[in-house]
Amino acid sequence: MPTKTTLIGLLGAAIGRDETEIESLYALIQTNAFLERYSGTANDLWLITKVKLDDLNKPESSLVTREMLFEPNYTIYYIIASNPEVEKNIEYSDIISAFNDPEFPLTLGRSDEMIEVLDKSRTIELTSPHSDKAHYSKNTVLPFNYKDYFGGYEKVRIQKGYTFNLPQITSIPTGFNIGPTGIRKPSSVQQVTLVYDTAIKIVNRQDGLVDNEDQRYIYVY
Repeated sequence: MPTKTTLIGLLGAAIGRDETEIESLYALIQTNAFLERYSGTANDLWLITKVKLDDLNKPESSLVTREMLFEPNYTIYYIIASNPEVEKNIEYSDIISAFNDPEFPLTLGRSDEMIEVLDKSRTIELTSPHSDKAHYSKNTVLPFNYKDYFGGYEKVRIQKGYTFNLPQITSIPTGFNIGPTGIRKPSSVQQVTLVYDTAIKIVNRQDGLVDNEDQRYIYVY
């Protein structure tokens, strides 16, 4: 699942802003993505080398297996938050026109993962839930520890040989500052839950939004 900083970077590429010009967007834009479907998975073996400044002749290397999705299809939401501490320097019309005619090539984190915009970008109305009725979430990022609001897993029939992934709790950067040397440093960190194809029931939370067109409960952050 692409996280907030990746989605803000994607927006910056569409609009035509560099890393330093999107710093304010981390606080101004709330976002999230849903994985609608994908054609398969593959494992890519990476060799990561870390060079030590105090001993350039002895770099440390490690092998990392990275799972990749083949032909994933995402729905991405962007909301301009009401944040009086941040100057509002973007409008919804800017976002719509940017994704319909991007300034820079669009990727989701890596230069070899270029994406295609399949549907015309548009504005929709998101509403607040009328109650704290339990709902299910999957294939997205929840901006909280799901265990604090966990009501169980969705009961589905599992076929023989089916592989599923349980939710994972981790902490991720939700913003970056760019130093004078061009090095990025996290400006904020948040605990989140990565929810995969195993849907979980969320209870006693009312801070989400409802997409009435897709009948979907959304958490933006």
